[in-house]
Amino acid sequence: MTKYLILAIVLTWKLPDVHWSNQNDYAPFTSLSFQRHKEPKFPGRVISLDGTINNNKVLLNWKVEENEAVYMFEVEKSMDGKNFTTAAIVFGTDKSETEEYRFFEKASKPKSVYRIKLINKQRQVAYSKIITVSPAS
Repeated sequence: MTKYLILAIVLTWKLPDVHWSNQNDYAPFTSLSFQRHKEPKFPGRVISLDGTINNNKVLLNWKVEENEAVYMFEVEKSMDGKNFTTAAIVFGTDKSETEEYRFFEKASKPKSVYRIKLINKQRQVAYSKIITVSPAS
């Protein structure tokens, strides 16, 4: 009589925390759906920022949406694009929808790098894109 050795290997596969819904309790994977957790929407947002030099003055223009949620802006300036300091504080207007803002200062040499720090009424902070303004631009 021949003896057989049977080796059974059992693998366990643990899925990460996934939300799934099923339409049929008897076949739980017939309607598996994965859902990403969405980040909460940030009230107030800088949608554009541009800068120019005219008559030896830097002029920054920026536009925001959901302006009614904005508390204030800090115009931040840097010479190296890494270390920023506050150049000015501009308070929101409480106007609904979109709003445009401006800031100007004497042009400095060499180039200057700017960004807008938005602080909403819930004291959440968001930053605009970074732009470079130089006398030759």
